[in-house]
Amino acid sequence: MASKSKPKSKAREQRSKSVDGTRELNLELKKGIASKNAAAIKAGGQNCLAVGIDGKAKVTVEGRVGDLFAALNNGATVVLNGTAGRFVGDTMNSGKVIVNGDCGEGAGMYMYGGHIVINGDAGDNIAQIAKGGAVLVNGSIGDFAGLYLTGGCVIVTGDTGTMTGDWMIKGAIFVGGDIGGLGNNTKVDSLTAEDRKFLGSMFSEYGVKTPVAKMKKIVSKDLRPFYKR
Repeated sequence: MASKSKPKSKAREQRSKSVDGTRELNLELKKGIASKNAAAIKAGGQNCLAVGIDGKAKVTVEGRVGDLFAALNNGATVVLNGTAGRFVGDTMNSGKVIVNGDCGEGAGMYMYGGHIVINGDAGDNIAQIAKGGAVLVNGSIGDFAGLYLTGGCVIVTGDTGTMTGDWMIKGAIFVGGDIGGLGNNTKVDSLTAEDRKFLGSMFSEYGVKTPVAKMKKIVSKDLRPFYKR
């Protein structure tokens, strides 16, 4: 006699329904933006929420989100009051993405412009191959931040992991805590007056309490490290 399958627990059913609601939540956002250029939703772990929002829309998301939150952002201000998965703000062009909580790896990968602010800790691979904009982590991060960075900057008020700035070409990484290890083609440099002004403006705008004087600057040693001389 064939055994009967066990029924799903109520918690599992609720979790499945929550994660499967990506389309519905994005439609809710779309309607709010279309009617009043603002929207607010409650999330439960869904991937790909608030992706590709244009213009000056304001979006607020409460709860936990999955991967690719606010990817391809193009001018909107997107605020998450909760934790996020991987690839926050992936390939974003402009606008602001603010996460009031921790996030996973890959925040700001491939980004061209705008600001990503993480008020918590972030994982590995922050701002890899970024071409512009700024990723501000008001906490600590993992390994390989700024790999192949070609523009823009990473600002970390806490500690970094290993291989920070590995093979970076342009841009800068600012660190307020301990640098876990420098990557290839990197060096620690002095802050310029322009750096101090920029950091002071960013810290004021986003409520960061870390003294600018505490920040260290990581830059590339050589503009073209892959070419033999």
